[in-house]
Amino acid sequence: MGFLRTRMRECLIFTGIALLILGGLTWATNAALRVEKSQRRASWNNAQLEKTYESNRLYAERLRQALWRLDSRLAPSLAREESRPYSQYFTIHSPFPALSSDGKACEPGKFFLPSPLLSSELPNWMSMHFQVDPAKGWSSPQVISPKMATSLRQQPLELALHNVTASKQEQLCVLAEKYPYPQLHRILTQKKIIPTEDQPVLEYPPQELMLSNSRDELPNQSPELSNRNQLPYDFTSRSIAISKGRREGRWTYNYYEMDNNLDLQEVGDPFKERQFQMVQVLLGPLKPVWLPSPEQPEDLLLVRAVSVAGRIRYQGIRIDWPQLQQSLAKDIQDLFPNAKLLPGEFPPTRPEQSLISFPIILETGEAFDVPQLQQHDAHLPPVGWTGLRIGLASAWAAAVLALLAIGLMGFTLVDIAERRIRFVSAVTHELRTPLTTLQLYLDMLNSGMIQNEQIRKEYLSILANESERLHRLVNNVLDFARLEKTAPAVVKSCATIEEWMASIEQSWYERCQSAGKELCLFTETSKQHWITTDHTLLHQVVSNLIDNAQKYTRDAANRLIAVTINSTILATTIRVEDGGSGIQKSETKGIFRAFRRGSTADTQAGGVGLGLALATKWVRLLGGKITLTQSKTLGGACFQVVVPNLQNEQFAD
Repeated sequence: MGFLRTRMRECLIFTGIALLILGGLTWATNAALRVEKSQRRASWNNAQLEKTYESNRLYAERLRQALWRLDSRLAPSLAREESRPYSQYFTIHSPFPALSSDGKACEPGKFFLPSPLLSSELPNWMSMHFQVDPAKGWSSPQVISPKMATSLRQQPLELALHNVTASKQEQLCVLAEKYPYPQLHRILTQKKIIPTEDQPVLEYPPQELMLSNSRDELPNQSPELSNRNQLPYDFTSRSIAISKGRREGRWTYNYYEMDNNLDLQEVGDPFKERQFQMVQVLLGPLKPVWLPSPEQPEDLLLVRAVSVAGRIRYQGIRIDWPQLQQSLAKDIQDLFPNAKLLPGEFPPTRPEQSLISFPIILETGEAFDVPQLQQHDAHLPPVGWTGLRIGLASAWAAAVLALLAIGLMGFTLVDIAERRIRFVSAVTHELRTPLTTLQLYLDMLNSGMIQNEQIRKEYLSILANESERLHRLVNNVLDFARLEKTAPAVVKSCATIEEWMASIEQSWYERCQSAGKELCLFTETSKQHWITTDHTLLHQVVSNLIDNAQKYTRDAANRLIAVTINSTILATTIRVEDGGSGIQKSETKGIFRAFRRGSTADTQAGGVGLGLALATKWVRLLGGKITLTQSKTLGGACFQVVVPNLQNEQFAD
């Protein structure tokens, strides 16, 4: 703190420069980290977008594949039903024109063909084929009377009526009850199910020669068939062209319809001498449509409108929706295990998830991913040590080290300058005092002013002391200068403790007596114990400690200066204690520096503050160390010197 107070100006200047440098580096670091965070966030968001895009692309690809697979599964059956002739919706029909074995044209009603819908193999989701007539209502080529079924199963036909089941008759009754022709016609007209000339299906057989499953009475010519009305004979445009080739105008025929309860052999030849009228049959396209139903799900139909001489009837297929739903879900189970097929609209409101062939929506159980873009850096993953952060850390380390180096060098230079000033001041003062004393006393002696021999001897003694003081000061300065440049060579020699104590006593006993102090030497081991070290350096160390003890404790009540030596095989320990006021703990390290003295030291005692600095350097040359503690016996300062003994170059506590 004292140093800071004395160097407040230099500290403030250095602090200001350091703050400017560190502030600029902090700003640059924050800016770089903000840019890095922005780049990380952008990179993260781009990665999320790419990941989401790839996921959505794969999902869309699977969805397209699933829809394509479903439509491909249904397309052949729908194409076959789309091209199914009008006549096949009747249980039995009479083909016209037809040729006999001799190449002649057969008259209508000469022979009959059963509908392929009776026995052909159909998908399990096609529940029933039907026809709805405004006069006769609902009918189906697959719902026939037992007599008709028996006739068709007898030889030579032996038809396997796979599609004639009791369930179809039940379905027909349910549909006829739920959707009467007027209601059905209104619904289908709203859904644009109308006949069109754009897609006519050309039919050969006239409708009047088609035996349906209706129970209308037959023409009067048959005993069993009496009081029947006559209906037009339906032809297509192709049959019209053929008929024109044979007669002028149109053929006209009467017609009749067979009761399904009758045996075919009971019909006889009811067509003899009957007149038939040709009419055109127009077919509309086959379209899927959902019919509203109080039960769920709704009824799904594939239906087309048929115009027969201006009268609208409907033909189509009832779809078993649960069966179709289950069958289609199995086809795409590998793509979408949790997929569901739901009723849709036609045209579809969600074409990306709808089938082309049916108003069905594919619910995959999945959805397009929405990218989770990060707006805050706290949610980003840890970045670790990037090149930018390593560079910034290096820049900070370099800046801090540079500031420390500059500060250290600056304060060292300031300290050196201060030490030089103190050195010059101290040396000047220390040199001026003995030189002035020498000059004064020499002038007095040379001038003959001192005639008293006792006074003359006293003056000579003072001159000798001042000369010794000046010699010691010069030697300390020269020794410190030499130590600053190069370390002197350590010359080891052996001496006993007794010899070493004798040399100390010879050098300092009388000096201490003259300074009013009493030097006492103690040993804690045998005086014949050998000490192996550089005795010259060790003697100088102890001499500096004794000199400081006698200089800085002149006014102490306890006049004793104790020197205690303890030597073992490994090390030699020397303690120099005095009875002064001691040294403050805050100064125990500073006083070992050059040109430093304790704050409580007697300034009148003289000295430049090199004694302890030289002692410290000499002890380090000997491989030992010097410490300062409080004397337990005398109460003053206790300097303890520990140097290794024998050949131990390294010494540890």
